[in-house]
Amino acid sequence: DLVRSRGLGDVYKRQALIPVALANSLGQVHIAEIFGLSNTLFMVGNAVGPILAASIFDATENTRYIYIMCIAMLCVSTLLISTMRKEMS
Repeated sequence: DLVRSRGLGDVYKRQALIPVALANSLGQVHIAEIFGLSNTLFMVGNAVGPILAASIFDATENTRYIYIMCIAMLCVSTLLISTMRKEMS
């Protein structure tokens, strides 16, 4: 089995827990919209991130600014996550 031979089973298990974690954090009332939006933002980030990082590297010839940008985005996302409230449904 390809999944077992390459050790990819844990990846699929973690992916299955994302909707559960979103439902526990944000409630189940609008879980479809929340999950769709989070997947869309994830895909946009995966598409734009490498292009943005490459253009920053090409402009500066240094990776320092890429790391600074990533740390800043991590801080902003941490702040946003910490302000979420748990919706009781």
